[in-house]
Amino acid sequence: MRPAFNFGRAGVFVGLVWILAGGPSPEAARAALQHESAAENQKDRPRMDLVLRPVVNAASQVTDVEVSTTIRLGVEPANAPFTLKIPVVFGGVRGIADGVKDLVVGGESGAVRLDQTDDAPDASGFVYYRRWQAAQPIRGTIAAKYRYHLATPHPNPGPPFDLRPNGGGVSGAGAGFLLLPDDKRVFDVHLSWDLGNMKAGSQGASSLGNGDVQVQVPMEALLASFFMAGPLKRYPADGGADGFSAAWIGTPPFNAEEVMARSAKAYSALCSFFQDSNPPPFRVFMREGPDNVSEGGAALTNSFMLFLPTDANLTRNVDGVIAHEMVHHFVGSLEGTPGLISWYGEGLAEYYSRVQMFRVGLLSIPQFLDMINRKAVQYYTNPLINLPNDQVPKYFWTTRNAQIVPYDRGFFYFVDVNAKLRTVTKGKVSLDDLVLSMIDRQRHGKEPTQQTWLETVEAVLGASALKEFESVMVEGHTLVADSEAFGRCFERRPVELRTFEVGFDERASLYIPPRLIHGLIKGSAAEAAGLRNDDEVLEPVDLDALRSNPDMKAKLKIRRGKKVMEIEYLPRGKKVQGYEWVRIPHVTDAQCRIM
Repeated sequence: MRPAFNFGRAGVFVGLVWILAGGPSPEAARAALQHESAAENQKDRPRMDLVLRPVVNAASQVTDVEVSTTIRLGVEPANAPFTLKIPVVFGGVRGIADGVKDLVVGGESGAVRLDQTDDAPDASGFVYYRRWQAAQPIRGTIAAKYRYHLATPHPNPGPPFDLRPNGGGVSGAGAGFLLLPDDKRVFDVHLSWDLGNMKAGSQGASSLGNGDVQVQVPMEALLASFFMAGPLKRYPADGGADGFSAAWIGTPPFNAEEVMARSAKAYSALCSFFQDSNPPPFRVFMREGPDNVSEGGAALTNSFMLFLPTDANLTRNVDGVIAHEMVHHFVGSLEGTPGLISWYGEGLAEYYSRVQMFRVGLLSIPQFLDMINRKAVQYYTNPLINLPNDQVPKYFWTTRNAQIVPYDRGFFYFVDVNAKLRTVTKGKVSLDDLVLSMIDRQRHGKEPTQQTWLETVEAVLGASALKEFESVMVEGHTLVADSEAFGRCFERRPVELRTFEVGFDERASLYIPPRLIHGLIKGSAAEAAGLRNDDEVLEPVDLDALRSNPDMKAKLKIRRGKKVMEIEYLPRGKKVQGYEWVRIPHVTDAQCRIM
């Protein structure tokens, strides 16, 4: 997703769900995608006809997308001036609104003059908007047309929300290119693709469905949908109208059909575990590119965009990444301040993408053990392991060390809570019971908060659960999970580790080309190995692989002046106490899967 830096890999990534931006919960989004009651007066409901037309150059690369909308306002809220909006920043992707070119808006009485303003920047760096507001009242039908220009080369780091060309096609989130009415109502939306400029056989797809679709959704659901067009490949081959399906452009560095077949099994297993007897379709979109250092992605409504490197050696756990996002689909999140409550959704996604896949046999015992120990290394060697929760949003978009805090801390918190629940209740109550009760609350329209969770866990574990939550999850004290936290098959043992220290400012040095080393740390292993400020890094650096492997050396291919060289070193700093889990030989394999 970004040069020399991955938004996520191996299931350890920022799967940004729309609720963090103040959008609908998964249950609300599901309801919004269903048809409204036939008893409603349909003629009073607003309608939008949306046409997307990719524009290609002589090399068959998409350079722009022409967006045409015809909006019938219906019965408007009183005193609501007509306004269009598009994010300036969304999920850390910056400059989105700058891609809007040649905007023209007309009403039934002719051209409409619009006044442009930007919201105050969001301190957390998550989302704020640019708005175009009509200078005079408008009624009836409005036509808007603009050209969205795709920046090349890609200028900003961030998750795969931006509109980006690859493989003769184009993909991105609605939040990455759609200029839409600032209107909270549900619209009749008719989405059409005009693909006459693209290669023969090109198709369009979105989180809303395959090809042209008609749905009843709020505008937020369009922003929270992925869109893809071009020479698509699909799983199943017919596109899959129901259940699990996938679409991708380009050639992933693995057998995509086999990965998606396994993911379909994982989705079925999760539907069963989370007791969802009527799940909506879940769609995976994939795009690959040379500026992705490894696999990762982000989730929106009923869908997920996976980004991939072109180098097969940098792709290790696509199944885990997809499983993580599918768990998000079921567990949702908490109501609360964006960033402060991400420990819940991300921690559960990390937990169940490992534990539930292990329980149903989609992960072997060695695979599971390797996953939890890599997670432990990353947690205990993070220099920001003790970052207080209220500081996470401040640093989230500035350093990967802060980004992974909610994931790793949340994972081990839920591991520990499960162990305590099973011990206190003698196996009668587990984390599963508490989580399913939270999900049931969501399904009945009662969005849970952090307080809801605390009351739920306190009811079983008592006041000590609140004290531990305050210490670990709020204040950031290091958590040491129970020795049998992963079941009777494994036991914990101490291990001496060293903090992860790449040795320079990774954001300033590796995120955006040209990748020039900045902020070299004096006395670091990087400096001792011969790295210098202003050295140009010529190839991506898989930082997450380095974080989770205490013995893996960093290998930087650099250019200094006219000389090209490779610098190798172990990116580690001071010694810290860590832990790992090992297999207990006499416990049977069958007992291993009881957690």
